[in-house]
Amino acid sequence: MQGKKAVYLVATNEPIEEQLKKFGASIGLAIGDEKIVKYGVTSWGMLFDAAGRYSGKEKLIIAIDEFPYLSRLYLPISSVLQASWDQYISKANVMLILGGSSIGMMKNEVLSYSAPLYGRSSLVFNLKPLNFIDTMKLFPKSTPLHSGKSHML
Repeated sequence: MQGKKAVYLVATNEPIEEQLKKFGASIGLAIGDEKIVKYGVTSWGMLFDAAGRYSGKEKLIIAIDEFPYLSRLYLPISSVLQASWDQYISKANVMLILGGSSIGMMKNEVLSYSAPLYGRSSLVFNLKPLNFIDTMKLFPKSTPLHSGKSHML
């Protein structure tokens, strides 16, 4: 997302109202909506609808990481997102990325036939854990710590 018009939310276990407030302000800034920035949004539907009305020429990337946290804290989030997707977001110049480390929850909330968001994904990644060699490739100037002693973690 670096260098792109993007909004990134890492969902947490903090109260859903706090997350809505923070994410609403970020969306308001990204789409240039002064009212949202100043007054916020009162619901997730309002937030997603506003994002879906984005009409800028540059694609807006909206990434929600740890989506399962939002699902646990606010059960209707998938169906609210589905309604906004069908009405606005899918027609806007917006890329929506949902991520989560709980594979089972992501399948239940996003990918399963009975999930509200089923059939709306255009690309699904199932990332596997990185092994030691591949991880070291990400840090070419680093060397592993080794003292010659065994350590328990």
